[in-house]
Amino acid sequence: MVDLEVLGATPDGTAVILTDSDGARYALPITDDLRIAVRRPLADANAGAGISPDKKIRPKEIQTLMRAGATAAEIASSHDMDLESLQRFESPIVAERDFAAEQGRNARISRDATAPTLGELVVNRLAARGVDPELTKWDATRSPGEDWHVHVTFVQDATEHIATWKLDANAHSVEAIDQEATWLTETTTPAGPERGAIPLHPAPEPEEESPREAAGTEALLDELNARRGHRVEVATGTEDEDTDALPGMEHIEPIEKPEPKPAKKKGRKSMPSWDEIVFGAKS
Repeated sequence: MVDLEVLGATPDGTAVILTDSDGARYALPITDDLRIAVRRPLADANAGAGISPDKKIRPKEIQTLMRAGATAAEIASSHDMDLESLQRFESPIVAERDFAAEQGRNARISRDATAPTLGELVVNRLAARGVDPELTKWDATRSPGEDWHVHVTFVQDATEHIATWKLDANAHSVEAIDQEATWLTETTTPAGPERGAIPLHPAPEPEEESPREAAGTEALLDELNARRGHRVEVATGTEDEDTDALPGMEHIEPIEKPEPKPAKKKGRKSMPSWDEIVFGAKS
């Protein structure tokens, strides 16, 4: 038996690309038989719904498994049920999943009303990676008690990639929950070192002093140091000089200030002398 390695899916998503040790490539069609053989999506759906793979299940549980991503063929194989009886449940659930996927494509990538929609941003990002957006596949799944998860599947460099977002139907927004989804809808630029404010006009460079100005500055500093500690007399001028300072002031007579009256002494009365007490106060 030849060992083969999975490279990815074909651009139209109908076959799996395999390769051997010599580099030869093979295409394996993706059919219901292949899905049944793998049975991995069904195992995940059973685990999420809390359903044992071996027991008979009711219609409500069938719908729960289909919403989680299982097909009618996978459920029929796992639970030993008639395929035709299960297919009548499949069409309504597929329509429900398609509607949720379309809601996700039209939802904003954040709660901001000006944010782009998921479908617009994914198309632009995939085009930048050289992926034909027409070959992408959109789907939606939901486990019991959880929100819808919106998936987009695409092939790049012969490798299949799946990106998943959580849909908030009430807010009409989505949130990335894996690395592929984060890359496809990331709108913020990587944080870098903060840059300081840049002046609009460059600051003028200080002018160099000429040798003559520098010599004058040094002489002034030497003179100030020599006078340190000596009192400098300030010329106060005369009264006439002050009058001449303002024209017209010589005709103004100074206003005499009234002499203040002596304040009355306050306090308690003086004690009478002994003679005044014996002979009476003199008038």
